Amino acid sequence: MLIKYWQGAFSNRIYHQFSVKLFENYLNLANVLYRKGNLEEAVPHFRKAITLNPRLVEAHYNLGNILGQQGQLKEAQEAFEQAISLDEKLPLPHYGLGIIFKLSRQYLKAIAAFKQALSLNPKLEQAHYFLGEVYDEMGQGQKAILNIRSAEKLAGQNKNRALQNKALMKLNMLNEKYSVKK
Repeated sequence: MLIKYWQGAFSNRIYHQFSVKLFENYLNLANVLYRKGNLEEAVPHFRKAITLNPRLVEAHYNLGNILGQQGQLKEAQEAFEQAISLDEKLPLPHYGLGIIFKLSRQYLKAIAAFKQALSLNPKLEQAHYFLGEVYDEMGQGQKAILNIRSAEKLAGQNKNRALQNKALMKLNMLNEKYSVKK
């Protein structure tokens, strides 16, 4: 009886170690493919890693990014919401959800998601930028300008020249659109 117990315990331990390595391998491969821009190839590997370990926040988040880029907004929303349900203190899944809501023109939900991301990380320059865009699309010029200015300032501090230049161009357009003096 004792021998069977130890055999079972040993086999469960080996299975657990094997499954941990297996989902890590799928996750690592998916991340490499994702970073290289092979989005189509990365999706099944993220899904397999999630199947093996549904608590992988990173996998849900990256899957949401890919699905959003592919225009699969409902599936992307579900992936971001799953990531948030696993760890609501991470700002990036809230930011990703804000992008999905912005793309689907659910502006009030986008605002809430971006604000939640910013409450968790006030220096998330991209969230400021896209929050500004949402406010612009809603015709709320002052709020749009305020958030785009914040994005421009943070991008400058973080040496993110691409976003800084994009924000400066957007500010010029907003200032003309809403006739605001600098």
